Amino acid sequence: MHSLYLIMTESCQMNCPFCYTKFCTGFENDDSVLDPDLAVEVIKKGFTRDNKTFEPFNHIIFHGGEPLLYPDNISYIIDKVVQFDPKISFGIQTNLAYKELSKKQIQLLMRIGGYGTSYSYDRFAGQENIERMVIDNIKYLATLGIYGTLLITITEDHINNQSPQHLAQYIKERYNDIKYIKLERAIYPINDILKDPAKYTRIYERTDEYLKQCLFEFPRELSDLYDNILYSIRNNTKWYPTKCSMHTASLYKDHVKYGCPSREIDDNYKDIDKLQSLCLNCNYFKWCGGDCECMNGVCTFPKKSFDMVYTIEELEKRNKEIAKRQDIPRINSI
Repeated sequence: MHSLYLIMTESCQMNCPFCYTKFCTGFENDDSVLDPDLAVEVIKKGFTRDNKTFEPFNHIIFHGGEPLLYPDNISYIIDKVVQFDPKISFGIQTNLAYKELSKKQIQLLMRIGGYGTSYSYDRFAGQENIERMVIDNIKYLATLGIYGTLLITITEDHINNQSPQHLAQYIKERYNDIKYIKLERAIYPINDILKDPAKYTRIYERTDEYLKQCLFEFPRELSDLYDNILYSIRNNTKWYPTKCSMHTASLYKDHVKYGCPSREIDDNYKDIDKLQSLCLNCNYFKWCGGDCECMNGVCTFPKKSFDMVYTIEELEKRNKEIAKRQDIPRINSI
């Protein structure tokens, strides 16, 4: 899949401490709005890279800032795009921080067929009134048959203040109208990582342990982390696309940059042939391929989570093999 993130605006009603827009090159935190005609042109014609045309996009994600601030622009883009390629799919990442969603916003979400929104302990710390609005909107949209995916960002502050057990119970009680959950490792500023790689290595190791515990707490069918790891194990392939800039692009204002919006480095930063020998000799390299490009030499691969899912898969495979033999007891897994 080749995806294009359309940064509709840099405006946002919230001020999340972990948001990549605070340090990402290209963001100026102003009120600029993406020209919808430019967006349509980029989607239709693509763009060149190294004198080659980037493969056509088949998925468009409306992003920001807060994209739902401009539902008319998004509807205009969709109307134009489906005229020349009705097979393109659409997604949107919104904070849903509205006292009341407008008719246009609701119609747009219905047309897209869902939405993504976010949660983290530090996202709503001290802003319980905003979280209440988000939850109310999630519940209301569910009554209309519009369901979303909840992106849970695991930051250091989140780990320090909300255990996996508490998180799972919290989500179950308050976000019970969410259809699916994605567990996301927080992205930190490049300059900070380069100044102290050891610090961020420790943070991601803690994140790995936290994610592993989350796998115990959340139902398997609800967790994208479990699905991604299991898919890679069963298909003997990478669980995360190496060099995401080869699969994803983002349109900011009037220029395209390679990779997801959180990418703040140039496209030449990571060459798989120049990876540290530590990565090339790592037992997990075949699964991660160097993992996400924006982590800058700090390993973020969820090793403990991967090992646990791998073990479960092996146990269940063995249970199937011995299912007909009554003399061998079944091995328990979670």
